[in-house]
Amino acid sequence: MHLELRPKVRAVLRGLNQRGFQPKVFYGWRSVAVQQDLYKKGNSKVRFSFHNAQMPNGRPNSYAADIIDGRYGWLPEAETSGFWKALGEEAKKQGLYWGGDWSTFRDWAHVQLVANSQLAQVMKESGL
Repeated sequence: MHLELRPKVRAVLRGLNQRGFQPKVFYGWRSVAVQQDLYKKGNSKVRFSFHNAQMPNGRPNSYAADIIDGRYGWLPEAETSGFWKALGEEAKKQGLYWGGDWSTFRDWAHVQLVANSQLAQVMKESGL
């Protein structure tokens, strides 16, 4: 993960633990090939995401993380237990953007360091 994202994600995980959840990072960085597969399956609306960011030398540098409760994953219990709501609250405390706020495609597990408007710039910086 990006150096600025790491401590923020750690703080989100701590906050969720303190609320009684069992959070874990499901994805930080993921390859463009994995991203393409998620896109084809309809699990993502973009062919390149903040998860795919990398340094010019190819080293992973994700600007995003997907955080789930290890007991629920993406099952309905993640919502009914209040996990998604708590994730959004903890992410915002850290100044992160939460995919649960998006209106066209709610990405409940997703948190990211920068606004969506910066995706093209991050892609360019990644050499992709």
